[in-house]
This record gives sequence, structure tokens and C-alpha cells, in this order.
Amino acid sequence: MLSTRAHADVAELSFVREVLENGLTVVYHRDDRVPAVAVAVWYDVGALHEQPGRSGFAHLFEHMMFQGSAHIPRDTMISGLERRGATQINGTTAFDRTLYHEVMPSSELPYALWLESDRMGWFLAALDQQQLDNQKDVVKAERRDRVNDRPYGLVDGLVMHTLYPQGHPYRENVIGSAKDVDAATLDEIRAFFLQHYVPANATLVLAGDFEVPEAKELVRKYFASLPARPRPAGVKVDPPELRGTKLFRATEPIANQPRLTLVWGGPPPYGAGAAELDYAASLMADPGVGWLDDYLRAAGVEVIDVSASFLELRGGSRFELHVVVPEGTQPEPLIKLIDRFVLTLSTHAQDQRDIDAYRNSLERGTLFRNESLLNRATLLAAYESMFDDPGKLAWDLERYKLVTPESLRRVVLTTLGQNRIAVFAEPAKGAIQKKAQK
Repeated sequence: MLSTRAHADVAELSFVREVLENGLTVVYHRDDRVPAVAVAVWYDVGALHEQPGRSGFAHLFEHMMFQGSAHIPRDTMISGLERRGATQINGTTAFDRTLYHEVMPSSELPYALWLESDRMGWFLAALDQQQLDNQKDVVKAERRDRVNDRPYGLVDGLVMHTLYPQGHPYRENVIGSAKDVDAATLDEIRAFFLQHYVPANATLVLAGDFEVPEAKELVRKYFASLPARPRPAGVKVDPPELRGTKLFRATEPIANQPRLTLVWGGPPPYGAGAAELDYAASLMADPGVGWLDDYLRAAGVEVIDVSASFLELRGGSRFELHVVVPEGTQPEPLIKLIDRFVLTLSTHAQDQRDIDAYRNSLERGTLFRNESLLNRATLLAAYESMFDDPGKLAWDLERYKLVTPESLRRVVLTTLGQNRIAVFAEPAKGAIQKKAQK
């Protein structure tokens, strides 16, 4: 069990929040125990905000934003940060957001703010066709590594195509299709930047060793002059509508073992039932728990690997279950066994102590992760993006305290039922097939 003090610490992230006149939200979290500052810039743009036929734009932009801007020469952005002692320099794109970050020595905070303001406000001045073409090639190579040449990568693409209907922005996943990336024009890229990379669509978070008044002055110095542009309208898409179980068979050209994937729809982020589904995923597949693995083995099924996760997404959350099995395993009996497990899951979880153990593990994990300045900055940005309030950590953790055996049973039985898709991928027979770039 966590101590009373640890319980308090895990739910407390002090902050100061302000919104500049141009719409940029800034969150300051001070911690002077280490002479460093995490700088995170969160843009509310991801796969969710892409148009049909133009998948992968947000991810393409993540790459291009490291190439330079009006006052940062091409290909010097990362080296300039490194010369000043920066670590954890990166950018990531997800379904609903893009994040850029670095951790700087405290004395170099002005440089980091200048750099982030320059690429927020002056990126287009450095954009040209050569830069776009170079990053197209980089993204297509990344797609080959992460999709075409990764075990189950192409099958995961089939799962997305099966789950999300034509026109849904999640259909091509975050990385997009090679065809769409290739088709991107310079004018389209400029328009995408002007629409989404605006101060009002971003959150800047500073976490670390600084004085808040001085940091505010620096933020205003570098960001207040950036022109205001309208924040993009929110995107509303219908979540996947699944009726009955649809079993699809696929050929897996890379992996050597078959894999069954089951996917169900789920509640919106932080919605009713989301905490229960997090717990269900842990109960099914976490190391040291893994009740599904034990259940299948007891039923005579050899299991190579089991993984489960609940992905909370604004455009349609999903609960995924992957079971890797030996060749010769048939999917239909395996699905029936999983259905029986789901029906008995509430019986296994009747003891409130199981739920308390998971909640305590979650809080310990949060406490450990929040030792990192960057993790704290990212968490504050995520809450700001979702709720317009960075101070939601205590509320977030409280959701898990409200989970009971009865609520778990209800959510599992109503969510993880027969309305789902199933994809059974079997290794290709004979010679390795040439994998066409999708």
C-alpha cells in the first residue's frame, strides 16, 4: 500500500495556467530539485484531423518540423539543442495530438522557448519542395519498417480497415498510407500548417527549475507576438458501429505464428466504463496476472503470447485483445473459449482486494512516472487538451477508486460481448511473399 504522503503526492501537480492574447495556453509547473526544465508543446492535431485521401499529414508534419524554420538553418535544430545540453528531444504523433519536447538545463530555457516559437510562427518561411520530398521518403521508409516489415504490421492495417468505415480518419492509422503521403502537395502542406499549427490550438508546458514570473516574461517575449489565428473547429466522427462477430482470415507474411485479434468499441476517453476496461485489460494479460493465459492453458490451448489494451480515442475508442498461438490452432474454438472467459471474469474479480491491488499498482506507477519532469509536462498538457484544466490528476485517479466488482462485471459484459471484429492471421505458406507497399 502507498503511504498517506505518497497518495497525496501522486495526485498533486501544482501549476500556474495562463492564456496569451493570441490564444496560446501556457502551463507552468515548478520543481527546483533538479536544475532542468522540460519543455513540451502539444498541438491538437493528429490522424483525427485529416481528410479522406490525405492520411498521414500530421505525422509527416512531425518530421518536417525538425527540419528548420525561418531563423533555424535546415537540419541544425537537433544539433543546436544538443550543443546546449538538451536531452529527450523528440516529437510524436498520435490519433488525436502531436507532441514536441526537450529537456534543457535551466539556464538554456530561453533558447528552447525561442526555438519552439520559431517553428510555431516561422516554419513556412523555410518550407520548400525539396524539404517536403525528403520527408516523404523518410516517412515511407518508416512505414516499411513499422508496417510492411514488422510482424503483424500489415494485419494490424487490415484490423483498422475492418473496424473503421471508409472515410473515418483512423482508418489508415497515424502513419498514413504511402499513396496519400506521396500525393501531398506543397500548397496542401501549407494549408494544413495554417489551419492546425496556430497558438490557439497549442499548449506549452514548462516543468522544472525556474521562477514563474521570469518564465512568464520569457514566454511573452518569444510567443506573444505570434499572430492569432482561429482555432480549428472540433472534429466529430461517429465511433465504429459493430453488429455481431465478423471473422476475417488473413495471411501474415512476417510472423511465424498465427494470431487472433478481437476488437470491441468502447466509451469515449475518461467516460463511464473506461476505468473498468483498463482494469479488464490488466486482468487479462498483465505479467503476474494474466488470467486469460491461465484460463486457455487450463482448457488445453497452448498459448504463446496474450496482450490486451484499452485505447481511449476521441474518434472511437477500442479494446484490443491479441492471442498468439501455435500453427494448427483454429480460431472458432479459441473465440468460444475467450467468450467463456469473459463471462467468468466477474466471478474471478469478485474480491475487492483484486481491484484495490490494481488501483494501488496504478498509483505506484503514476508516482514513479511522475518522477520525470517530461512525463509531468506531458500529463499536464494532456489534461489541458481534454478538459481545459491541467489539474485533473486527482480526479483521474479517483475514477479507479470507484471501480467495484459489480461495475467491472457490468462493463465487461456490456462492452466485451458479441459486437466485435475478429481477425485470424496465419503465416504465409512457402516462400516469403513480396510485400506490396500499401
